[in-house]
Amino acid sequence: DNHIDGLETYEKQRVLSVFHERAWISVGDGFVKTSQVAFNAPEHAKPFLYNVPDSMICYETLLKACGVRDTFSGEDFIRLLCSLSDQLGGSSCGSRQLDLAIFVARSLSRIPQDEFETLDKAMIYLPSRDGEMHRAGDMTYDDAPWLSAIVKKTRHVFVHPDVGNEVARNLGAKSLRDVLSANQNGMVKIPCPKFESLHQLLKHRDITDIECCRTILE
Repeated sequence: DNHIDGLETYEKQRVLSVFHERAWISVGDGFVKTSQVAFNAPEHAKPFLYNVPDSMICYETLLKACGVRDTFSGEDFIRLLCSLSDQLGGSSCGSRQLDLAIFVARSLSRIPQDEFETLDKAMIYLPSRDGEMHRAGDMTYDDAPWLSAIVKKTRHVFVHPDVGNEVARNLGAKSLRDVLSANQNGMVKIPCPKFESLHQLLKHRDITDIECCRTILE
């Protein structure tokens, strides 16, 4: 850390090449790679992503020279979801893993739009109702609870409800209503929502004629 600023460029590159893609940063219970550490990381992201530990803050010059960033990017969040899916190998998430997947999905949906447009969205994974990880593009979010009870035994893989419909839509999952409509070329017999479901839809809207009409149309 003391010498890194005084090195010639070629010498600095030689030093940094030693650390590249190697687990060298101590995080208390082991060592991790540069790409797994940031100065401002979400605590929930362990054991995939870490904050720079207090014991290494004093080596800020060296850490930054080696590529440790202030925060993680959308690409890091996608890589984390992929890693979690690979780790599970088709098994269901444990409670901590599920919390992590939901937290990361929400974080990913909040990144700036211009950054999001550059990401490989085909590699985004989300947890299902059963806690299994699936590609977001192969999943359905439940925007019609009065219908999902009817189709729950079909091929639809529903996004875990704690992810949220808005987040699921932003990350590439399909609307249940759109999927059912598309399967019937736009024409499908579906039951109208019961009183309780309609009440749930209306109570989240402003009580105006326009909003009530829009809810009925939906």
